[in-house]
Amino acid sequence: MPIIPDAIGTTSDPVEISWEPRDCVIYALGVGAGTDELEFATSDTAGKAQKVLPTFAVVAGMGGGAGGGMASQAGLFSKLGSFNFAMLVHGEQGIELSKPIPPSGRASVTTAITGIYDKGSGAVSR
Repeated sequence: MPIIPDAIGTTSDPVEISWEPRDCVIYALGVGAGTDELEFATSDTAGKAQKVLPTFAVVAGMGGGAGGGMASQAGLFSKLGSFNFAMLVHGEQGIELSKPIPPSGRASVTTAITGIYDKGSGAVSR
């Protein structure tokens, strides 16, 4: 079955995710934080409160934190139709933060299909 354009507007059920200070440190080190960014790259530096890189929200939302994410979105992706996920290209994703992310916490994540774009030999969804 090809990609189904009627999937636009489909949203996933909310998924609870959680993360701990260690998850934030591993993310910061993975994206290259070093000695100039100790407040992001360590959780126990004397005199420096731990901070979280804003882009951590993307990883945590996809299940990169201690709990949550991608597996629960499989039902949403099945609404797109049947295709080879190895050929899927991630086109766009956005986050909006109203305040800094705490080093540990919980959140509810919802995913939505807001568009599907035909690219000639394939299609693009976002």
